[in-house]
Amino acid sequence: MKLFLPFIILLVSALTMQASDLIFQKRVGTTLNKVSMFGDSSYSNQTNVFFQQGELFEIIGETFYEHEDDAQNQKYKWFQIKSSDGKTGWIFGDAIAVIISDNAIKKEYQSFHKTKTNFSSGFENSVTWIGQIKGHDNFHEKDYLNPIYEETYLVITNERGKSVFVNIEGQSEMGKTSILNMQLLDLTNDNSPEIIMETTSFASGDNMDAKSFIIQSVQAGTMVEILNEVMTLEYSEQIPSPAFSKYIEVIDETIRVEYVDYVSCDKYDVVENVTTTSKTMERCMEYVTYTYIWNDRKNNFELMYPKTRDYIVGGSKMPNVSVYKEPSFSSPRLLGITPFTKLKIIKHFETIDKYGSTKKVVPYFLVRLTNGKEGFVKAADIGIVQIEHADLLNRFYNNPPLSKTDWKTDASFVVFR
Repeated sequence: MKLFLPFIILLVSALTMQASDLIFQKRVGTTLNKVSMFGDSSYSNQTNVFFQQGELFEIIGETFYEHEDDAQNQKYKWFQIKSSDGKTGWIFGDAIAVIISDNAIKKEYQSFHKTKTNFSSGFENSVTWIGQIKGHDNFHEKDYLNPIYEETYLVITNERGKSVFVNIEGQSEMGKTSILNMQLLDLTNDNSPEIIMETTSFASGDNMDAKSFIIQSVQAGTMVEILNEVMTLEYSEQIPSPAFSKYIEVIDETIRVEYVDYVSCDKYDVVENVTTTSKTMERCMEYVTYTYIWNDRKNNFELMYPKTRDYIVGGSKMPNVSVYKEPSFSSPRLLGITPFTKLKIIKHFETIDKYGSTKKVVPYFLVRLTNGKEGFVKAADIGIVQIEHADLLNRFYNNPPLSKTDWKTDASFVVFR
């Protein structure tokens, strides 16, 4: 299939290039914003020709085997290229990303591949496409044992043949990054779309992945990150939170964030006079909200006001729920509460019950009533209300897993209004 895109800097060659023949130069290593061309597929024959970041080439050949990187313990192919001004030579494959062929594009990227889009700052008439750097980490003598190294990019190329790009996916021996959701939306009302991504990353050896909400913008002819909000929530280090992820609501020029934070009780100050009884079995709970607003002058999203931390609201699910002095059925019963009794949920306290050889996690909440009385109630008897995480947390406390790393959900945490 021929590639008919407005890369007029390539003149006649642009009309004859195959979809697999388009590449752009990526900023790499100590070369920063330029890459060297070599006379052959080795580092021994360097020319005095350099190309700037974003340059487009036509591939006219490539090596059959991958070759070891001089600076990194990786292997890539060499590509023979032809530049827009007719120069030919070789560039090592860690510096360039090759356009992915149509039949190899993932379904979630198809709407962004070879699509006309209007950005700003000299990229008003542009085409987006998906490019990839491919190689292997070089850990074994036998190449087939070496793990794949890949970086995938969303590339924006204007009618003058210049490109900007953003990394959207990657994998190596060190871990993996991928896109959960990607959209082009004008969030700043400047008639130019921003690139909005929900990403997930998993580092080798970690127990949990890291999710982020990222917004990229084309400004002054470059790609600029204007927001990067870490979404993943932890109960403690490398232990996932029952709340799982921050909830993000996108409304015009504002980004609203809310989540339930599990914090060490010695750092808790939302409710007064809360004592710390166990650093391993308890975590105090806070409801956190804040909003980012677009600042035209600074060309960035910034906090509209400081983060607000408040208590979690809940109520009893059934008549005469027992409130205990301590988090245990054998503890003295202080009082009973009826449905619709408003509670401040202060603390999550875990106990482990044994049924023969079977262990079961039984969480309790430390709650405070409107009259100031407080005590422990079985978490399964209390319903959390008034927050976006309510359904998710109520499901967790109805049947908590023995290990929080087993807690899974397919709930969506990013909403566009």
